[in-house]
Amino acid sequence: MGGIDSTDQMLYVYMDERRTMKHAKKVIFNVFGRMVLNAYVLYKLNTTQGQLKRAEFRKEVIGDLSSEWLASKQIPQNLRGGGDGPSVGFGLRKLPEKKEKLCRTCSGDNHPEGKKRRSRTVCVRCGLGVHAECLGKHVCH
Repeated sequence: MGGIDSTDQMLYVYMDERRTMKHAKKVIFNVFGRMVLNAYVLYKLNTTQGQLKRAEFRKEVIGDLSSEWLASKQIPQNLRGGGDGPSVGFGLRKLPEKKEKLCRTCSGDNHPEGKKRRSRTVCVRCGLGVHAECLGKHVCH
């Protein structure tokens, strides 16, 4: 019984539950908080030197999970409105339903093993398949 109480105590240190939050959101944040806490416990058990504090570990996990989404929101230099012609737009567009295209940046000849990697997002300007991680290296033709 003591293990459950201490786990809940550790979990609710960083939880910010407000009365205005919907019940489903509270459940999702609670589950996510428990997953991060479990990951931190495993991290502490498997790491002997240079351990992060719990708040730093949480920031690292959240930063790593959100990096793909943030990469799709950044505007690479080659997609900004340039001198030749009107600006068509920039960024990625998700393909409808389950359609996929080959990633222009990391698929085929551009992949070290020649593998074909598929993407569900395309470049807004040229319409070629591009992963969010590959957007910074993508050049419109």
